[in-house]
Amino acid sequence: MSLFSRAPAIAAGYLAAVGVASAIVVGPFWIANPAGAGRWMFLGIAFVVTAAITLVPALVAVIHAERRGRRDLAFHLVCGLAAGGLGFVAMLVFFVAIGGKFVGDGGFFRGAALVMAAAGSAAGATYWAIAGRRAGAWHTPPEA
Repeated sequence: MSLFSRAPAIAAGYLAAVGVASAIVVGPFWIANPAGAGRWMFLGIAFVVTAAITLVPALVAVIHAERRGRRDLAFHLVCGLAAGGLGFVAMLVFFVAIGGKFVGDGGFFRGAALVMAAAGSAAGATYWAIAGRRAGAWHTPPEA
């Protein structure tokens, strides 16, 4: 098995992880507005934003996992949690950039931190299930 043969699994794992994280982030808005127009467009925007924010950190984690053969679920959960934290920081920067609106009593940000942590952890688990379990298999000799 070569590294190039792992590329489709890595890409599929990343896209699935982004999809799961986006669905978790958008989920509370869908629950609050079940019949709202543009729900699918909102999910698509969340997918693109999530993919843009997490591409470089995910690439670093994937390279590390593939080179070192990190196949453990805990590693992928921690990397996903870090990506969720990065998403939370990006959200804070966005809110400061638009003038600090929606700050309120801080309850929104506590809830958002939990949602981002859940989204990141679920994304890490999703990536692990699709591609992470075989990380580094391209350079590991087959067992006899």
